[in-house]
Amino acid sequence: MINWLRKKENREILSWVGGELVVIVSGLWAVYIHFDKPATTPINTGDIYSGGDTLVGSGIIDKRSYNYSGLTDIELAKQMGVAEAAVKNFLNILDQKHIPTEEWDNTLRQLAERYKELQKRAALLESTDPEVRSLQVQAKQAIDAAEYEKAEALLAKAVDLDNAATETIT
Repeated sequence: MINWLRKKENREILSWVGGELVVIVSGLWAVYIHFDKPATTPINTGDIYSGGDTLVGSGIIDKRSYNYSGLTDIELAKQMGVAEAAVKNFLNILDQKHIPTEEWDNTLRQLAERYKELQKRAALLESTDPEVRSLQVQAKQAIDAAEYEKAEALLAKAVDLDNAATETIT
């Protein structure tokens, strides 16, 4: 075999065959990579959707930091004039009710107005009656939890009790 490699003509043939083999294998690999795309099945987990390659690493994806005009919860709270906790509750409502992104602005404004209006109503209620005060505290907690129907019912009950107490005194 070594004698065969010592001849210049045989080495040239061997290098030509080796070079061609590299070119053929490289070409076949390029064709394979180009045409053999693995079948991708879209992944939908509710919060994350992927129709192709997805890189999942460590860390938390907080969609709220980029889904509403790039504002964080704190910035959004300042802009709307409400507490940050209220904004988090508003965004949870958007998720739970599956509100389309294009309707977020209007829905968030409505939720913020309702929140502020209920906060004012709760603040205006002044009474020394412990039962009325307890209902007022419960209403404020319901407002903070974005349970507006419950808050309205508690405030209405507190106002009724306060009015009844006032009528009894006079």
